[in-house]
Amino acid sequence: MGNNKTFVVGAGNVLNVDVTGGRAIALDTGLPRNKGGADGTYSNPGIKFTVENYGTINLEVATTGGIEIQPDIWDYPSDSDK
Repeated sequence: MGNNKTFVVGAGNVLNVDVTGGRAIALDTGLPRNKGGADGTYSNPGIKFTVENYGTINLEVATTGGIEIQPDIWDYPSDSDK
């Protein structure tokens, strides 16, 4: 997770996914607001990241998703909020 990060799946890596209705890869790239997370606007997209896949993802069943990316921001309550 993080802003301005690059997520890389290296060449030669093979992921065989045999899960009906599941995801091969899920990246939760978001950040909490106090670590730089921001909602996107017209002039600022908020979280920025790159995903590079040089490997192979074999989806073994017809209803398996490939890559899901969740670039959302999140805030866990602090101890004082509990």
